[in-house]
Amino acid sequence: MQITNKGIRTILKDIESGNMILPALQREFVWKRKQIVNLFDSLLQGFPINTLMFWVVDDIKTETMEFYKFIDPDFKEGVSTNSVYPIRDNDRKTIVIDGQQRLTSLWIAVYGSFTTEKGTNKMYLYLNLDAPQKNDDSEDDTIGNTESYYNFKFMSEENVKSLTAGGEHWIRVSDAYVQDFKPTAYLLNHDLSDNEYAVDVVQRLYDLFKSQDILNAYEISEKDLQHVLNVFVRTNSGGKPLTKGDLLLSVITVNWAESNQTNARDYVQEIVNKVAGYGYKVDKNWVLSCILYILDKNIKLSVDNFDKGTSKKIYDERNAITDSIEATCTLLNRYGMLERGLTTKLALLPIVYHIYKHKLASQVRKTFLRGLLQSIESGIYVDMRTWLFRAIVTSFFTSGTNEKLERIQRIQQNNEKPDSFPICEIIEAMSPYLNIGDELIGELLDTEKKNAFSILNIIYSTTRERTYLQTTISYDVDHVHAQTHFDKDKGDNRFDKIPNLQLLSYEENRSKNAMPLKDWWEGKSDGEKCGYLLPKDFNTDIAVFDDFYRGRRKWLGSILAEKLDEKESEYRKVEAPRIESDGKLDKLRKHAEEIIQKHRNNPKGDLAHFVRQCESSSNLEEEGLKD
Repeated sequence: MQITNKGIRTILKDIESGNMILPALQREFVWKRKQIVNLFDSLLQGFPINTLMFWVVDDIKTETMEFYKFIDPDFKEGVSTNSVYPIRDNDRKTIVIDGQQRLTSLWIAVYGSFTTEKGTNKMYLYLNLDAPQKNDDSEDDTIGNTESYYNFKFMSEENVKSLTAGGEHWIRVSDAYVQDFKPTAYLLNHDLSDNEYAVDVVQRLYDLFKSQDILNAYEISEKDLQHVLNVFVRTNSGGKPLTKGDLLLSVITVNWAESNQTNARDYVQEIVNKVAGYGYKVDKNWVLSCILYILDKNIKLSVDNFDKGTSKKIYDERNAITDSIEATCTLLNRYGMLERGLTTKLALLPIVYHIYKHKLASQVRKTFLRGLLQSIESGIYVDMRTWLFRAIVTSFFTSGTNEKLERIQRIQQNNEKPDSFPICEIIEAMSPYLNIGDELIGELLDTEKKNAFSILNIIYSTTRERTYLQTTISYDVDHVHAQTHFDKDKGDNRFDKIPNLQLLSYEENRSKNAMPLKDWWEGKSDGEKCGYLLPKDFNTDIAVFDDFYRGRRKWLGSILAEKLDEKESEYRKVEAPRIESDGKLDKLRKHAEEIIQKHRNNPKGDLAHFVRQCESSSNLEEEGLKD
């Protein structure tokens, strides 16, 4: 890496000729007029504007990235975008690693115009020749004003004519850029030769474009693309950070099929959006790591991992990959897992892998399979859930992530049974990281409210009997017995631990507030009481809190032991309080069984008909079955 000096004219000529271009993952131009004005004020005052960074490529055709042209200099806010640079030759090119916003601002101000998002008139950058800047908060006041000296302003030609008619003197910045511009002649022609301020300003503007060393730049001639990507990520960390994954998407697109009808960036963003539709948040890095994992690669986001063979395989398998990720999200919904409770997204990778490898996406996403309502309390669904829940409660991915995933990946590579997720092999291979035991369950039960959400999410996850949580609803952690009934100074913080906590919808938690438990619970019908992990009949008096806490602790411990598949746990010997069903699930199963039994010869059509019945039946709605 070497430092060099550049002139504004030299750089703008390189942009004009196409010798200076942008890597495809540069952010779009986002500067406002005020920022461009401040840039020119700094340049004219002789202030440094930070060092630019360029990557000099001797043979552009050898690079496996997409590149963009600079935007049209006649910039329209919210409309103008960069177009792809068509690589046709083996020429030497200069690629902007850091400095795009500044250089685009120079490009617009000198070669083009600025049209605001709501405006229709082109505005050009002008400099007042009468006097220095007066503080004016009217333009782009959201940017925040800095001390400016020179009075630069974007204005339409009509506006300038009006100001000129009123006796003001303004010079269009681009006029001083033209090759044959003469400061002395300009001042004479505009009767400004005796105006010392005007003489100084016009000369400074002329020198700004004449100087060959006004801008400083680092030039990288490194041929290792991975190194260049690292530099790019490091130097573009301001504002909304660019990730290494962002940049690798450009590499993947270039390496995709020759037709290249699909852009890798759009494809990955589509997956991000689809996952969001299920209620979960992932970023492009997670999607790329997931893809690498299920294609039997290590998850390191490096250029080497996205060679032409891998990139083409992603292209060929793109639909199967998307379906597998969506099926995993469907499974999470059926588990009742919420975004806030899903503290590790990396734990999803082995699940996506199994679904992808064994082509199970269609099966997993079906509510009914072979005419029967699918249960998540059997087979691979239980084993996948066990893996997920153990990874969450043990904080499995806090260290050694790549190594752990590689070991699990090897186990999955050797598993050829679609109906067998290798949970036992994974637990054995990853001992002691995934070990549970009663000591850990006890620690989980002692979790305080601020860290309790994920534990409660697992406790309240879907069971064979009922679904407690809906992924479309926002939930809060609530004290069963309100904390206002406890004296914190006495050092007894049991009120703030799992046995005295529950998940309530945001709205219900606000309405419950500090209400005594007795009043809140007695206001519930028998059917409603089944929706809470509280015995249907129990003593709600705060005076017997010790008995309540002790009993519920054992009960929730038994639920955790079951959900984490800790077979030898003493907690599993606890006899859980009987909670009578409100009968809704039984009624729903009965509806399904009657239709299936009646029309056994055409199960697919019957199931579709059943779903339509459920969606439209007023009886089902009255019985509370529609959801």
